[in-house]
Amino acid sequence: MNVHELLLKAHDFLFTKPTVAVAEIYRMPLSQKRARSCRARTFVEATAEDIVYSALLNRLRKKNSAKYVHAVARAICFSTLDPFLRIKTAHDVAGLLLEYDWENFLANTIPPQSLDHIFRTGKAVCEGYANVFKAFCDEMKIPCEKVSGYVWGGCKSKGESNDIKEASHAWNIVCAAGEWYPVDCTWDKPNETEWLFPEAEYFALSHFPHNSAQQLLKIPYTFNEFLILPHLFPNITQYVSHFSRMPHSEEQRGQFEIEYRCVNRNRWIDFWVYDENDKRILDFEPSISRGNAGTKRARFAITERGKYTVKIMGHNRYKIDNCGGITLDVRYPARSV
Repeated sequence: MNVHELLLKAHDFLFTKPTVAVAEIYRMPLSQKRARSCRARTFVEATAEDIVYSALLNRLRKKNSAKYVHAVARAICFSTLDPFLRIKTAHDVAGLLLEYDWENFLANTIPPQSLDHIFRTGKAVCEGYANVFKAFCDEMKIPCEKVSGYVWGGCKSKGESNDIKEASHAWNIVCAAGEWYPVDCTWDKPNETEWLFPEAEYFALSHFPHNSAQQLLKIPYTFNEFLILPHLFPNITQYVSHFSRMPHSEEQRGQFEIEYRCVNRNRWIDFWVYDENDKRILDFEPSISRGNAGTKRARFAITERGKYTVKIMGHNRYKIDNCGGITLDVRYPARSV
């Protein structure tokens, strides 16, 4: 049984038998070997750097966007015959070339995301990143689509509201070796490949397209199913090899457990409880106990009504990563911890 089927089974249990606790199991994504090896290349391809820092190409970029796209695609195709590496290089070029247009985004004055404007200014929002990546792929005759939809944790144009319908976003799906993969250039910075060829089942936990076929799942989620899923990012697999959430009934939304197994002693996760109403991180720690087969269990008991986000933070010796989270609308809080 794959992850998606297990999630649907959990959903059926949750709503038809609300008193039954259900485990939702997430394991290391199993995409194709070639895609995994490209995602492991967390460095910018040399061809991408040559393209972005070429004075000749930069002059062309500001004068003629069509000729620039053709020149970039030609350079990428000459550098490798591997379609996965061609896609990664296009992904790297977009990441190096563009800077996110925070000024216009925050002021709600986003200009048209045409290639002429983007290449002239070097700034774009998510739609612009998706347009540039698609233009490169189209020129290389690689099937690619721009996708629009909703996401958790980004691109909210109306303040800090937690309403998912205010979190519009754009990304791409691309075909390599006969298989379709999601790609989100906006959420990847240079030297990052977390959102390049991620497993579709993980990608669907944070991205919900308007066109359900673009989820790339055998059985697409409905919007209501998407709302109750944990919003895990693909980088969680760097820290845990097993993750499950065991929810209780609707009347006990503030009380639940998470079971997980860390990859090794140098990588671990912890949980930050964020109060969406007060806009602050609570001084709250779940009770941790040992589970089965080397797992740990974190038990949560939210004692006050309100809207919360349980953020899952991955730790190693050098950095802290946001690995996603779980949203809660606590209507019937737990009596005590």
